[in-house]
Amino acid sequence: VCCSYCDVVVTYVSSPCTLTMRVVVAVSWLASLHSHRLPALLADERGLGRKAVVSSFLSSLPRDQARPLLLVCPVSSLSSWQHALALHAPALSLLTYSGAPADRRRLREEVVCSHASCLVITSYRTLFLDSSWFLSRTWELVVQAEAHNIISAGSAEQLRALVGLRAR
Repeated sequence: VCCSYCDVVVTYVSSPCTLTMRVVVAVSWLASLHSHRLPALLADERGLGRKAVVSSFLSSLPRDQARPLLLVCPVSSLSSWQHALALHAPALSLLTYSGAPADRRRLREEVVCSHASCLVITSYRTLFLDSSWFLSRTWELVVQAEAHNIISAGSAEQLRALVGLRAR
């Protein structure tokens, strides 16, 4: 898909859904910013397609990157992100980083050993609990979904963990 508003041609992995022009323009805009190594803030009204935009953008990234992608969201939206990613980015290898400490330890080994080009999805709380591991890595790209949640009272530690994340 080529968007005349941007200087980047975005190739989408086949998806069972049709993207609206608004989503195509937003994905192309994100791809253009990413190609210039610029950060992005994507905000819109509730229900207008942020998950579709981000999922489609992530599906357009090359699969041969050496580092995993990271998506951080509230625990309450983990399942809706999994659903959106399955719908809009079915070829993307997804690893949900959650559970008990022993489960998360096993998942860390999976990310290090065999899923270098996967998308790791976790909650803000889990990011804080395992911040030393998250902060020790360099990610290909970091998506902070519904980041307004970290502004709430008592989230200064979560904010410090987010600020310290490194992405290419």
